[in-house]
Amino acid sequence: MCTWRSKFCPLGLIWCLVFLGACATTAQPPNLGDLKQVVLAYHKDGRYEKDIEYVINEAREYLKRYPAESDKPLSIVLDIDETSLTNWPVIKNENRNVSNDNDFGYIKIAGDKCDDYPEAWNCWIEKATALPIKPTRDLYLEAQELKKFTVFFISARLDYEGPATQRNLNGSGFSGTYCLILRPSGPTDERYKLPDSSVTAFKNPPGCTLPVSVDTAAKTAERCKLTDSTVAAFKTAERCKLTEQGWKIVANIGDQPSDLEGGYAERIFLLPNPFYRIR
Repeated sequence: MCTWRSKFCPLGLIWCLVFLGACATTAQPPNLGDLKQVVLAYHKDGRYEKDIEYVINEAREYLKRYPAESDKPLSIVLDIDETSLTNWPVIKNENRNVSNDNDFGYIKIAGDKCDDYPEAWNCWIEKATALPIKPTRDLYLEAQELKKFTVFFISARLDYEGPATQRNLNGSGFSGTYCLILRPSGPTDERYKLPDSSVTAFKNPPGCTLPVSVDTAAKTAERCKLTDSTVAAFKTAERCKLTEQGWKIVANIGDQPSDLEGGYAERIFLLPNPFYRIR
């Protein structure tokens, strides 16, 4: 046990620092197994849903009070996973009748192996059966009724997952008109593409893109270029593009700090998510 005291510091600052470094101890991190049980209890006993409702209610009151008169078209940005749709069945793998579940893992497999690994993330997306997060869906429908906001879903899902994502949103009650922005896929993503996932490219309805001049488009491309390969950088760049086109983003709602970092929104609302972290 280290019993050295700071009264010996006059012996020399360097020696003090060396001695302190040798005697320093680091706190043991919490046990992962215990933390998983805490998270499971948080989801099971209703606190998770109540915390979502609390944040969504704050957003609801804000949007209701927001004036419809504006010199720019008004928009709301929503994330999808654990913001609009819940992936709890695949997070804990409740759909697979085996003794060992996913246990908060993240699994992606080759697209032709879904029969063997139905819990894999890309297979789950293609099924398009994720249930809605009801407070967010209700907020979305209320925003549609107000007829003063255009809703953009900005997600880290890949572009070839667009048709399945639209099927899931539409089938989960996100009716009406919305715009969908997904992350461009790259060469390393091809092995995870399901055989039929690219048959039909997803399309956004008219009105999702505002007309701009060639000069403005060039300036937007320069101002809003990606700074790195993180999800935070992608989402920031997409909100930048919307702003440069002329949209006013009055609210940005997500469950990850990376959904909200980088600005380009008047208000941000962070939903709870203790299950995973996306940078």
